[in-house]
Amino acid sequence: MLRAGCRRLERKLTTTATAPSALTSRSVLEHLVCPISKLPLEYVEDQSILFCREIRVAYPVRHGIPILVPTEGRIVPEDETIPNLK
Repeated sequence: MLRAGCRRLERKLTTTATAPSALTSRSVLEHLVCPISKLPLEYVEDQSILFCREIRVAYPVRHGIPILVPTEGRIVPEDETIPNLK
């Protein structure tokens, strides 16, 4: 019985997960800000990150869910480029 419940939960999670394409919506991105600087974030779909240009911090997007926790952010050095950044 437990295994059947796990299978149903797994199926539900894979079909109802937020699509990464939702982050490309301008209205969604207008509401997402860096938790440290409170400045706008840019979505880099190829790398599944949200990037704060002003303080050069990249936050991961996992399964379409932005992880906007300061300890999850990665400082991007000045000499590292972010491909496909507008």
